[in-house]
Amino acid sequence: MKALAKMPVKFTLRGRAFEKRKEDVSQAAKGLNPGRIQKYSTVVNGTRFPIRQLVSALTSVPAIEITSQDAYRILQKFGSRSLSRNSEIECDALGKIILTRKFNRRRPLIYLPGAAG
Repeated sequence: MKALAKMPVKFTLRGRAFEKRKEDVSQAAKGLNPGRIQKYSTVVNGTRFPIRQLVSALTSVPAIEITSQDAYRILQKFGSRSLSRNSEIECDALGKIILTRKFNRRRPLIYLPGAAG
């Protein structure tokens, strides 16, 4: 399982090819202040981030150039699963989600399992 986490994920964004690893997502989130979550978010290292902001930090492509659909598709390649935006989430000391309760299914939250660093 650890070997799979080290394998690079290839994706294209705005005509540019990228090759990143799951730990690159975690590294991109370090020191990043979460922006306002409009609809979609993701949890990395126990913190929620807007998905466009996180993909922007990961790729250095301005968030204004990234659609939510692009960001959602890219983060799914890293093994994400969808959760409700209004979920109550509890994380352990390493930032791994240990409990979720869904309250509203209209606004999904993307969770990257094992992205805690």
